[in-house]
Amino acid sequence: MKKYKKIILVHVPIDVKYLNATTLFAPPLGLLSIKSYLETKSENFDVQILDGMILTQEEIELEISKLHPDFVGLSVQLLSYKNALTIARLAKDIGAFVFLGGHHATQIAPQIMMRQYKSIDCVICGDGEKAVFNICSGAKLEDVLNIVFYDQHSRGITTNEREDLDFKLPELPNPYKAKNINFTPYKEKLQNSRFKFNHGAYYRIYSHKGCPYRASSEKNSNSEKKKCVFCGRADRGYRFTTVENYFLYFKLLCVNENDFVFDVGDDLLGKENWVRKAVEYKEKYFETDLNIGTYGRGDRINDSIAKLLQRLGVKDITVGIESGDDSVLSGIGKNICSSNTYLKAARILFENGISMTPSYVFGLPGETRRTVDNTIQHAQKIIALSNDIMGMAPNEIVANLLEPLPGSEAFNVLVKAFPQKYLDNDELELYEMQKDYFSLIYNFKTDREYELYRKEIRVAGKEINGLAEFSDSQGWLADEMLL
Repeated sequence: MKKYKKIILVHVPIDVKYLNATTLFAPPLGLLSIKSYLETKSENFDVQILDGMILTQEEIELEISKLHPDFVGLSVQLLSYKNALTIARLAKDIGAFVFLGGHHATQIAPQIMMRQYKSIDCVICGDGEKAVFNICSGAKLEDVLNIVFYDQHSRGITTNEREDLDFKLPELPNPYKAKNINFTPYKEKLQNSRFKFNHGAYYRIYSHKGCPYRASSEKNSNSEKKKCVFCGRADRGYRFTTVENYFLYFKLLCVNENDFVFDVGDDLLGKENWVRKAVEYKEKYFETDLNIGTYGRGDRINDSIAKLLQRLGVKDITVGIESGDDSVLSGIGKNICSSNTYLKAARILFENGISMTPSYVFGLPGETRRTVDNTIQHAQKIIALSNDIMGMAPNEIVANLLEPLPGSEAFNVLVKAFPQKYLDNDELELYEMQKDYFSLIYNFKTDREYELYRKEIRVAGKEINGLAEFSDSQGWLADEMLL
């Protein structure tokens, strides 16, 4: 009789004192992809996903204790990391092999393994499908690509070679081929929300991985690295799936005209030829009217690409505007755009029947009371354009508070200023990180100055978030954005 290996993959819930994302109305895409890969490769894996957007920390811990899995994989963020450690220690106590993954874990993998090797066996960096399969199949850690682990013999950290998967290939199956996924809790959560497309189902897909803005400098080691000051994403390159694989998502999900599908790639607009091929494929083989949301850079939006997106079925584009002040944009790595660039982009989208979700960030270098006012006025202008052209406000607007995530330029500022506190530390506290960072760039001398700033900026954030029916802002304490 075959012995099944029990594998639990956990999207770890974040610390309840912080504002949580609300638009996670679908199972975690990365964990779905790993589950699908394992199930496709072997019938001996019993894979279950526990999602911290649906289950509480206590429910997840209880389920792990009850199931006694052989392997536990934890997808972590900065705000969920301490909860992940609690789950990891529980899993290790019952004999499970424990691994971590995600952007946050990738960025601080050596620090994690140096401090947590008694309860965590390895950290997976980057694409995790093949690494998890090899680990669960019994491979030696030194032979598994894309992992960092603690070597008990040398008592040091081993970082294995990293391989980025080409997900054009059939070897990486569609995440929605994963078995026994219950979408009901997600649909119920969506239908009870104020999100505009809440009459059907909500799904997440990816046309690509990586950011073309960063990828343009990765190819040349001598060039200045290009990324936004707060960007902590660990993707490398700019990799697209095939158009056929892209539309396989919609076919597997039996998507209808009431459903909403969000493409989580960093910037769909960086490869216009791919978009053109996708439009041609849809119009030839796919009749369903789609509702697609995506991310896109403001400077790439023109009438030609907008018309293509409209034909593809894109109904909303989230654009990282960050600030409505040109001097701030210039200082944060966004000097590719001016504030007027975003207003022009908004007008083009609205005229083509596509809504924009403007995303702003407070706490940026160079910010002053004047630049904050300019950002509020910028948001109001976009709302006015939407009302004038489309007869309604945008579906969503977002005012975030900067998070100096590991891997970002903002985090590097913290490491340089406070090496003993941040260089080798894995248990990071966002509120404290923000206090240190804002105190450095705004020259605050006391905690009270920081607290007063935070109160003032909260008012500005709430003013922007209140301009549309729906907002999913990040970086704040849970009680700061209560209306």
